[in-house]
Amino acid sequence: MSNSAVGNALNVADLAAQATVTFAAKQYFGCIAHTVAGEVTLAGANAALLGVVQNKPAAGEAAQVRCVRGTVSLASCGAAVAAGNRIMTDSNGQFITAASTAQKICGIALSSTSAINELFEMMLVDGYVA
Repeated sequence: MSNSAVGNALNVADLAAQATVTFAAKQYFGCIAHTVAGEVTLAGANAALLGVVQNKPAAGEAAQVRCVRGTVSLASCGAAVAAGNRIMTDSNGQFITAASTAQKICGIALSSTSAINELFEMMLVDGYVA
C-alpha cells in the first residue's frame, strides 16, 4: 500500500509509511517530511523526526519509513550511544545522544554501540525538548 508519509504518520495500524525520497536513501537514517506532499528528505541536526528509513531506495523511489511512536527500529549511530540514552539526529541524519536539555528527542536507545555507523535498536518517541 502506498500512502503519503505525512498523511500516514499517525496511523497506528501501519508500522511503516511509504513515501518517495528526495535523496539517495540511507537505510536506518532519520528522515523528515519534504515540502512536497508524499516525499521525505534526510533529517538534519536536531530535527523534528518523521521516522527512520527501513529500506535502501534510490532518489525518486519509494521509501519505507518506520514512523509510529512506541515502535522499535534499527538506527545508524553518528557516535557511540548507550542503552537508555535519549536520542536526537545529527547533521547527517544519523542518531546520537542528546547533548543538552534543548534538544529534540526522537528516540530512546534500547541497545548500545561503541563506534560511528554501528546499528542499535531505538524506540521512537514523539519529538520533545528534553
